[in-house]
Amino acid sequence: MLPDTAAHELIIPALVENINQLTGPAHRLTMPTGLRPGLREHLRHKVSAAGAVAAKLQHAFEAFADERTALLLPDAPALVGSSPAATAAWIHLRGGPEQCPGRTRALAAVARHHHGLVPSVSPTSPFERLWVLATLLTAGCAVGDPAGLREEVRGLLGRPSSRRSSTRRHVIRALPSLREVSQITLPSGRANDWGDRATPSVHFLRSDELLTQVDGRMDRWDPTTGRQLSTVDLHDLKLSEHGPEPFDPQEDPPTSGFRVGSYPKKDHVLIKVEHDAPVHVVNLRERREEKGLGFKVAADSVTVDMNHSGKYAAVFTRGSMVELWSVQPNGDARRALGPIGPVTQAADGRGFVAGSSPESASCLPKVTQRAFTRRAVVRTTRRTTSECPRPS
Repeated sequence: MLPDTAAHELIIPALVENINQLTGPAHRLTMPTGLRPGLREHLRHKVSAAGAVAAKLQHAFEAFADERTALLLPDAPALVGSSPAATAAWIHLRGGPEQCPGRTRALAAVARHHHGLVPSVSPTSPFERLWVLATLLTAGCAVGDPAGLREEVRGLLGRPSSRRSSTRRHVIRALPSLREVSQITLPSGRANDWGDRATPSVHFLRSDELLTQVDGRMDRWDPTTGRQLSTVDLHDLKLSEHGPEPFDPQEDPPTSGFRVGSYPKKDHVLIKVEHDAPVHVVNLRERREEKGLGFKVAADSVTVDMNHSGKYAAVFTRGSMVELWSVQPNGDARRALGPIGPVTQAADGRGFVAGSSPESASCLPKVTQRAFTRRAVVRTTRRTTSECPRPS
């Protein structure tokens, strides 16, 4: 039986691989049933491609850490992922205590409580701290006064949560009055191993219709009535021979591998498949790809949005860089400007919106000036009200 320990599905395979490297073939351990061999290299590849270590992965950082992934986390006056083990691994990979004064002090402060011994978590969210506290009390260990924690949890329990319901129900409101116009209901995306789901993407098309994407499914809506107009499953279109990659339950946050971008032709959108160079144009009404309209950008591009003229595309790439590409009628595309940045800490393109004004459609300097715009986008997994930017 596997232990009921946080991130055991990551830590145990790493321990088995480390032991086998030290002992050699004569004393080789077998991987316990139900655990995935080779997960460490898989995580290293995912983290390096994303350009960031997800918060929930930081707790088990020691299970997959190497020098490249360690560079993605800066020094700070706190533990890595609330984990002393993860912090110790990070300090070692970054050159030792002298190079990492902030996290070294945080780790030393935790160790002082028990004369060198450290807990596996310190601290985490209130509910997990309650779990740790209950375990210590059951074992007869002396603990401090938990009254503050008790009050904190009581306050949390008194707050209504819309995390689950808002993933499905969305309210369309008129601006600037915020008057409710209609409601739409979306299917929930697939959950990762921690129960988190991908945030639905929401766009207004040029026809004033609403477009939503959950996993690989795109739905077109009449925002005034909430009536569903059409549905397209991007997997059925077979846009790429190589992607997107199969759903990964270890990915945080989970993604579908498809990104939607604006296109100047009515009822058409750009679709970028993760880690693939081609950019596809999809006809939403006819539910098919317009193969003659596509073009190629760099394979590490995340999101692509085309301006009103159809001559330029704003591109957000891995590493939070932005570029401007010139696109010819025959589909030839080349980088005209950039890369510029990094412009945000979100390496996956969240919070990035590209736009241009119609009068600047034929003028490269003005398109460049207006194409790279960051706006606050309300996450619909947390709230039922969202202001949806109109793609250009």
